[in-house]
Amino acid sequence: MRKMRAASRLRDGAYDAGTLWRMTRHGWTARCALWSLSDTWELRVTVDAEMLFSQRGANIHDLFGLAEQWKARMARSGWTRITPAAPLTATVG
Repeated sequence: MRKMRAASRLRDGAYDAGTLWRMTRHGWTARCALWSLSDTWELRVTVDAEMLFSQRGANIHDLFGLAEQWKARMARSGWTRITPAAPLTATVG
């Protein structure tokens, strides 16, 4: 995964700041991530590492709202959200 980030940084100067959500459909996996560019932010949705769509903006709160809109639109098209499993915790007693 580090190689992918390094390659992305070399190609367009972007840094992957984190995943906002993941969805799946027919064996495909979509990922919505926030990227930091030198002078702005970019929201990117990829499907199995191929860019589906993106939007740049200076206001990060607007991009979070847009991510929720994209997630809702994809859900209406049959995509389901991937929910991370809760971490296991040991019970001491």
